[in-house]
Amino acid sequence: MSYTYISSYLPEQHRAFHTSNVPFFPVTILDESGRPWGSVFAGKGGETGFVKSPDEGSMTMDLASWEGDPLLENLRNQKDEKGKMLVAGIGIELSTRRRNKFAGWIESSPIENGVTDVHLELHVNQSLGFACVSRLHLDRNNTGFIGTVRNTSTSGSSPQPQKRTPKLPTKTCN
Repeated sequence: MSYTYISSYLPEQHRAFHTSNVPFFPVTILDESGRPWGSVFAGKGGETGFVKSPDEGSMTMDLASWEGDPLLENLRNQKDEKGKMLVAGIGIELSTRRRNKFAGWIESSPIENGVTDVHLELHVNQSLGFACVSRLHLDRNNTGFIGTVRNTSTSGSSPQPQKRTPKLPTKTCN
């Protein structure tokens, strides 16, 4: 797996990915002491489409949360000296394992005690897309749990597909 660069904005491809392909985002936020907390950003129905990207530097999210979620506690208690709360997350398209990371800060988040539905406005200042899917091609005639792995060797013989159950890669991609 190789990275060419970290973008300071959301390229159009990332904007489309985050708004159309991702049902949730694992994220990290910092509490008032600078300790990282993990949370999950997801829409009310657990479906895609809870994220909007009005421009290449921002995303808005309508989230369903729960009492005790570190996000709610930190939104109620803390913002840094500039009024920002740092956030970093990763969108994962489960069917292809494609992943796009974003980082930035929460610009506004009107929240009241006792309310668990949250509208976030995020400023994105870092974006990175990466994937290791060149060797995995889903069998579209199947349920999606069986994939075809393409032999990518350069030995001169033509690659022969092999059937297997996809597993998370244990080695990095080249």
